[in-house]
Amino acid sequence: MTYQFPPDVEKLVQEQMAVSGYRSEDEVLRDALRVLRELKTREEELLADINVGIAEADRGSVRPLDLGTLIDRCTLKLAEEGIRD
Repeated sequence: MTYQFPPDVEKLVQEQMAVSGYRSEDEVLRDALRVLRELKTREEELLADINVGIAEADRGSVRPLDLGTLIDRCTLKLAEEGIRD
């Protein structure tokens, strides 16, 4: 299928075909739409999680964040994974 892209989009498509190994505009579009669908799904999931957190906060089901404890736990986790001493 042949597409009539605006010049800036055509340039992006051609660049992707050159550097990413796509063999056709169809492949570029198919992959771009797949990634867009994944991003939309992640966005919906994140918004749902945010709404759960807001509802929990409204009910008083959360406690204040202890930043020192959070930093200690993250440092320990990074050390366990060999990322940081």
